[in-house]
Amino acid sequence: MGQLRFDCPHAGCRTNSSAFTTLNESPIGNQRWHVFAVCASCRHTIIVEATGNHPSEKPSQFGHAEFAKRFSVTAIWPEPPKLSVVEHLDEEIRATYDEAEACYADGHSRAAAMAYRATIELALKNLNPEGKGMLAARIRAMKGTLPDGLIDLLNHVKFLGNEAAHAGAPDIDDLKAGRDFTRLFLTYTFELPARVQAAVDRRVASEASSG
Repeated sequence: MGQLRFDCPHAGCRTNSSAFTTLNESPIGNQRWHVFAVCASCRHTIIVEATGNHPSEKPSQFGHAEFAKRFSVTAIWPEPPKLSVVEHLDEEIRATYDEAEACYADGHSRAAAMAYRATIELALKNLNPEGKGMLAARIRAMKGTLPDGLIDLLNHVKFLGNEAAHAGAPDIDDLKAGRDFTRLFLTYTFELPARVQAAVDRRVASEASSG
């Protein structure tokens, strides 16, 4: 079997240009193949969909350089997590949120939880510099500003609690809920108001120019 190189999509690995040893391959028609390969770094398997130039050639016949010349890769499974982007954040909040998303994508759940918590803390400080009390209580105090459903989601985000802030890695479902909460919180408190204001400004400018 040949050895190929791809960026590993598995959480906790994500090694760039990792060596993958092909384990098996299966033709799927029209010179298309499914190639099963294992990462040398994390030992997890991926499936590569590749289309060849010649019907007599198999992916496993070649090392990476020749494979790249003779086959085009159309998909790799699993797909790496897609990072969430929220617009109209100030620089410090954006940097911390990006760090949280990067840790989440790389499978570093404890670091991701800490960074999501830090993102919320920075956002609350920006929104209400005089705010006091525990983080979760300060978020609940925004009832009326945030949708009730978003406040309810907070109940499923245990690592936003004060005692859990220094605990071990959170449960994966809790981490996903925390990620959702953070994204929605930032969307409602920063991105949505900025988009609405931009729309108002465009309307006012249009009316001024036409008048």
